[in-house]
Amino acid sequence: VAAVRRRLHGKTLIPGLIEAHTHASFDADMLAYVKNGITTIRFAGFNQADVVKLRGRIERRELIGPRILSCGPMIDQAPPAYPEWSVSVETPAEAAAAAERLIIDDEVEFLILTQRVTAPVMRAVVEVAHAHGRPVLTQSWALDGGEAAELGVDEVHNSSRVCVSKAYPKERLLGYTSIADRLALSGRAWATIDWETTLPLMAAMVQHGVPYCGMQV
Repeated sequence: VAAVRRRLHGKTLIPGLIEAHTHASFDADMLAYVKNGITTIRFAGFNQADVVKLRGRIERRELIGPRILSCGPMIDQAPPAYPEWSVSVETPAEAAAAAERLIIDDEVEFLILTQRVTAPVMRAVVEVAHAHGRPVLTQSWALDGGEAAELGVDEVHNSSRVCVSKAYPKERLLGYTSIADRLALSGRAWATIDWETTLPLMAAMVQHGVPYCGMQV
């Protein structure tokens, strides 16, 4: 095949960028992504039926937008932080069944676990997901990033608990009353970080090859 040459003097050429964690689904969002060089997005917790509709419109060229990957709804324990975008489970068996259903029926490419998920539930989801070749993301609060890494998650995301603070111990951080309160507590924990106890947590993530997807707003 003959090479195609283009004159691009004065311009910068980059590969398509990937937005690894989004919940933005308006038509204007899709156009803004493409305009700014983002050619792939991943919904990290969303109504899967809406994802399928949006993906179909882009594939049929009814809308200009990026390639879409999805975690489907978040798997959380009661009370879920984002009830409209979550599957609430109580036991490891319920969690395993939910994971199986999302993979088989909804054909999600990833799974995501969120704030209140405990170790037995996380382990059950990871086992099912990995058996099907699906990676698991977590936005974990009940468990810290090191504990999640030890349990086999593949990525730790934005407002997960990935630091330790003497001023804001785990008990205080878990006592949040709203999402806004949790985010505020996270900021205060970072501002009063105890590096001696934080470094082993981060080392566990490095040891297991678990990346951290931060939040840039």
